[in-house]
Amino acid sequence: GFTVESDDIIGAFREGVCVGWTYGDPSGYTTVPAMGNDGSDYTSGYMLNSEVPEFYIYDASQESMSPLNPSSELPSWSNNEIFLIYGTTTNESWFMR
Repeated sequence: GFTVESDDIIGAFREGVCVGWTYGDPSGYTTVPAMGNDGSDYTSGYMLNSEVPEFYIYDASQESMSPLNPSSELPSWSNNEIFLIYGTTTNESWFMR
């Protein structure tokens, strides 16, 4: 299996737009922000209520990017919400070289 390293990056995306990212936490707890659309031009393309972000991981050691496939259904995005998601994910890599 894959173990996240401290230089790997986990990102949240909406229709190809990165709406948040963070470095992975090897201890197993990673907080990934997902920013929302507040109606301004700056946040155009960001999350809207009831949408579910897609998550990807960039594996720095392999220079590859993979979608994360959660083991359970993710909650939909909502303004000022914090969700704890437990479980494991699977991924399929594609290389960026």
